[in-house]
Amino acid sequence: MKHYWHSKTRLATMLVVLYLFVGCATMEAPTGGAADTVPPELVVFFPDSAAVNVPVDSQLIYLFSEKVKPVAPDRMFEFYPELDIKSGSWSKRQQVKINLETPLPPDTTIVVTLAKGYMDVHGFAADKTVVYPFATGAAIDSCSITGRLTMNNGPVISGLLELYSIPPDSIEYFQQDPLRRASTDSLGYYNFQWLPTDGGPYLIRAFSHNNGDRRPGDNEATRLFPDEISQTMQFVDNGETVIFAPSTPGTLSTIVNLPLPENQVVFSWTEKIGENDDPWTPDDVTFPSNAQSVALNDTLVFNEAGPGDVRVFFFADVNSDTLFSILPDSISTDSVQYYFEPHLTIENIFIEPGMPETFIMTAWPDTLVPAIPDSLKQE
Repeated sequence: MKHYWHSKTRLATMLVVLYLFVGCATMEAPTGGAADTVPPELVVFFPDSAAVNVPVDSQLIYLFSEKVKPVAPDRMFEFYPELDIKSGSWSKRQQVKINLETPLPPDTTIVVTLAKGYMDVHGFAADKTVVYPFATGAAIDSCSITGRLTMNNGPVISGLLELYSIPPDSIEYFQQDPLRRASTDSLGYYNFQWLPTDGGPYLIRAFSHNNGDRRPGDNEATRLFPDEISQTMQFVDNGETVIFAPSTPGTLSTIVNLPLPENQVVFSWTEKIGENDDPWTPDDVTFPSNAQSVALNDTLVFNEAGPGDVRVFFFADVNSDTLFSILPDSISTDSVQYYFEPHLTIENIFIEPGMPETFIMTAWPDTLVPAIPDSLKQE
């Protein structure tokens, strides 16, 4: 393991020598020459990889193999835990020095990520992501969480995963800064490295990272892992996790263990609730092709439910026509009132794309008096 150099003179000499050496090898095509096809690389960074006992007032310095298009450092580099950048100064478009708003956190392992995709002055993009740790304490944290991400029976090769701490009840997990990010390799494997001993419990969110903005998009497969993870050993193998396209239906099920209307056949189905749907009324009901009969003590399963918010609809088929019907309460022509067949709904069950979900059967109304449709109420 490498140690921090306390001599600023020695450090400055090293950086100057490396800068001159790399500068001589800068790959810029002369006027009229062949186009540059060699991607830029990060060749020198300070503090160095695996450096320990790094002073908390350190400046961060990065040197590239050739001239790159200068951008703000917070658009190029990610630090975990997050560091507030005060300023970044570029030298000859090849070296950047980063000054922080506050000192580095003491006795902490800090992970630096430079994602691929930044460009040299000729517009050629870097093809390697650099990830490395250094520590302001005496040692680098050494625990890790590994696993594999798949989709459609194959590896997710452009996946991004975020590691979160369990949030307070008052906020959502993603309203916090992630503790780490990790990318999948060509086989779909990921590795959260340099985590503390006895860390967690953690949440992991994964998504297919197609557009490069490092945020899950509406059209990108996204999944919050179902179980919390605690760092109870140095290496945690999280196994394989499947993510699904946003439009993939899930499965909804329940055990029918509450009494149903006697001597009547009950049908049930699910309906997807759209964002702009008006409040539901019985007038909206049509008998769909996926309706199924329900019996006491059955396991009721809907295989094409969701994704998103759904409702479950039940009705008792009083007149045995297999349709949700409006019935008269009397044969008297001067006093007839109309009613819907007995029914109930269970609202706002959220189903993640491709995932199973369960719900609890709501008790059937004590009175089996159907509701009167607003459109048929008598004055």
